[in-house]
Amino acid sequence: MRLRDLISSYDTLLPEPYLRRAEIVRLMPPDLHPEVIEFNLEALLKGDKRYNMLLMDLDRVKIYQHKEKMQTPEVIIKGAVLNPGTYSLYEGMKIKDLIFQAGNLTGRAYLDQALLSRVIAGEAGADNFKINFSPRRAMEGLSPDDILLQPFDKIYIREIPQYSQALERKVLLEGEFLFPGEYTFSQGERISSVIERAGGVTEEAYPFGAFFQRESVKNIQKSMVRDYIGKLEEDIFTLSAQASEVSLDKEQSTILNQTLNAKKQLLEKMKTAQPTGRMVVDLVAILTAPSSTKDFKLRSGDHLIVNKKPDYVNVLGEVYNPTAMFFLEDKTVGHYLNKVGGLTDNANEDQIYLVKANGTVISKRQEGFWGMASWDSENFRWTLGGFESLKVDLGDTIIVPKKVEKYPWLRLTKDITEILYRIAVTAGVIIVAY
Repeated sequence: MRLRDLISSYDTLLPEPYLRRAEIVRLMPPDLHPEVIEFNLEALLKGDKRYNMLLMDLDRVKIYQHKEKMQTPEVIIKGAVLNPGTYSLYEGMKIKDLIFQAGNLTGRAYLDQALLSRVIAGEAGADNFKINFSPRRAMEGLSPDDILLQPFDKIYIREIPQYSQALERKVLLEGEFLFPGEYTFSQGERISSVIERAGGVTEEAYPFGAFFQRESVKNIQKSMVRDYIGKLEEDIFTLSAQASEVSLDKEQSTILNQTLNAKKQLLEKMKTAQPTGRMVVDLVAILTAPSSTKDFKLRSGDHLIVNKKPDYVNVLGEVYNPTAMFFLEDKTVGHYLNKVGGLTDNANEDQIYLVKANGTVISKRQEGFWGMASWDSENFRWTLGGFESLKVDLGDTIIVPKKVEKYPWLRLTKDITEILYRIAVTAGVIIVAY
């Protein structure tokens, strides 16, 4: 019996055998130790009599799979195809065949230009060679774009420029718009244009109190809050160390414990606060004069909320009755403070401030001329009458901080109320934190 009797044709073999070498493992007398006799499988099947060897009792014939002995050539495709990845290279495979294997091009694919990267080996070493081609022409099988692939070629199918960014260009209009909802916008488009497409605002809308949020601003505010939290944790650690290291009398010990408790309360509030990403916008001016300097360009993820016109004013902090009151036309800060019973003994009169419905802040510290005038940030001028003579608009909030006690020996200049209000306003989280 000879090898051709055992392996009569390719039909005897499994797919993809390694043809260059197969083996006969023969047990040799007298101790029956194994010896390997190699033969060329391809030549045997072609009829070469040299390899049609006589078989012996207990011979084992080993036929290897191609991938066991040879590195399978592969090609890579990335980018705007349905299934980017690594694929086996078969004989005669071209770019259009690889694109088909990868599920074809996506709708984002840039059809005019793509890139093939090929490693060229030479005497001095290997180097990358770049070939530009048109996916459109390659898919049509046109030369020279439908290139015959070589092992380890890499194909990069680009996306249409700005395609992903264009898909993400969305702004959400919520509240008192004729057609609220999510709108796409083009590069450089301004907010007034999208509002116009939404049918404008309704008759019940309160543009002055518009609430505008931007994702990038929210991320900055989150970073600010984290920094504040870190500082508070350091302060708590320092005060705790002072309490254990410094000999304090009863009054000092009481003040220190109160300060520690206050900072711990503030720390807990700040950990649960959620920055909103609010930016101050003048929607009244935008609606009145589109394309003005206040008519800002949109960014992906922008969110504009216009609520119904409120009928209240908030007064918070160190007053006898912190509450919301019905709005009265042409009434001032002083009027609303009187309506809630005035300031308590713990109020810091010099630190009172007014948070306008649009997010701007006016503080009593901006008073000039010994309290007889105050700064009008809207019109960039001083107005007579002082802070308490400022007119309050619908939805405004008056905040009266707690009096700040200064203890030089503790190096404390702020207590929980002042820090809380200041951080809350700057981070856009006043409602959550308070």
